[in-house]
Amino acid sequence: MPHKNIHIKGFSLLEISVAIVLLSLLAGIGIPKYIAYIDKGLEREAVNQLLSIHAINQIYKANAGSYFKISQACQPSECDLLDSQSLEVQEPKVYNFNQNFGTNLIANQKYIYQYDEPGVGADTFTAKIKFRLSNGNDIKIRVAQEAISSTSTPPNPCCEEGECFTLDDCNL
Repeated sequence: MPHKNIHIKGFSLLEISVAIVLLSLLAGIGIPKYIAYIDKGLEREAVNQLLSIHAINQIYKANAGSYFKISQACQPSECDLLDSQSLEVQEPKVYNFNQNFGTNLIANQKYIYQYDEPGVGADTFTAKIKFRLSNGNDIKIRVAQEAISSTSTPPNPCCEEGECFTLDDCNL
């Protein structure tokens, strides 16, 4: 049987090596940029949640004469489990807040809400959201009853813990 000349076409080792190097460079630049984009999105979402809480509290105070107290909005059985001065706002609390004000605060595992409600005779509040970035660092963002301003000292909202992308540090 005669031997046929069969030419198999393919890529050379050099061509494959060049393609791998180019893909590695693109991944080395693109993946960190994408992760930073996702982390900035988490921060923006947290700031928007806090701005919603701030606006709701201002409207509530205009109508009721004082800032909102989460402990007044929950059932006694839910409130018994939590410290009344520094409530960790988890799913039942966020649900109550959403029910009372028609909001859509996100209750999930990526955000931990903290609402320091007014004490007796006090006319202040502080709302905080803590979340973890993809690199494992924690960020805590705070908003208080003062007017929203990036030029005030400290700015409102501000970055209380960690290194935020777009917010100034609370300790300025």
